[in-house]
Amino acid sequence: LYGDDPELVAIMFEAFLEETLPQWNTLGGWLDANELARFGEVAHQVKPAFSMVGLTDLHAPIQELERIARYQPDAGRLRRLFVETDARVR
Repeated sequence: LYGDDPELVAIMFEAFLEETLPQWNTLGGWLDANELARFGEVAHQVKPAFSMVGLTDLHAPIQELERIARYQPDAGRLRRLFVETDARVR
């Protein structure tokens, strides 16, 4: 993914741990507040970072979370998928 550049790898993982995961951790609060548009925005923002640290299997579920929140607001369905995906993130 990053060739032979361990410095770049360290930078990407540091950014993931310090920026992406805290953003991810806000999603439950946005869902609880029924702020589905904001939930969708945050899901969109964090989605590429998971792939960039090799967690490509989470891209599709996060994309689905974003799609549901933005285009088919269904809080129950969104919550079920979020709980399932959040368990995989943790």
